Amino acid sequence: MAKKTMKTKGRKVSKVVKKEEIDSEPIIITKGSGTNFVEEQVVVEQKEKNWNDLVNHKALIITSEGGELIPLKELERLGKLKGIISQETIVHSCSPMYAAATVKVTFSDGSIYSGSADAGKHNVDGNFALYSLPMAENRALARALRFGLHITMCSLEEVSKKTIEGGFSDGDGPIQSSSERCILEICNRKGIKIEKVLSLGARRVATIDQLTQREATNIIKALNNGAAEKLLVSA
Repeated sequence: MAKKTMKTKGRKVSKVVKKEEIDSEPIIITKGSGTNFVEEQVVVEQKEKNWNDLVNHKALIITSEGGELIPLKELERLGKLKGIISQETIVHSCSPMYAAATVKVTFSDGSIYSGSADAGKHNVDGNFALYSLPMAENRALARALRFGLHITMCSLEEVSKKTIEGGFSDGDGPIQSSSERCILEICNRKGIKIEKVLSLGARRVATIDQLTQREATNIIKALNNGAAEKLLVSA
């Protein structure tokens, strides 16, 4: 509900109107002329739209399990409706085999949302892995837009067959080849010897292939957020 104020010949009269009777923006309407004017001012508390209700469901991708994925193109369409005024990309890492980036999106209402993502052979399918930076940027942009629009589904760009398979793998099973390549690539990029990284865990191993998938996932997280370097310095 909202309050509607009417000013007629010096008198103010207030009445309650239903939300559906007015626009979501404050408006002033002047009717008549001279001493018989009527000024109506409607002040409405602006509420965030539920952008999930405005998703074009024909644009969604349905997975074999029946889940829904929203493409970046549809997120960009909704973002334009909300009002994107600027977009900034920060590249954290870039090589032919691996890239990581953060994209910051500013909307016309002053809100700022950012998303970060990486891309490489460990989480990109087929020849798309050759374009690690564009893939990382697209994923980061999709996340930033999802956060800004409060979209409840995952974006198409954020998943791949490799990430889906990895998500349902046995954590206590042997390290996956994609995770092994990821650890080696990050260590090489940061100039960290793999032997030192393998000595940081609660269960020390001599070679990377002796890690479990759960241990490999924890190492990747520690390498990406800087925790591994801090542990190596204090060791």
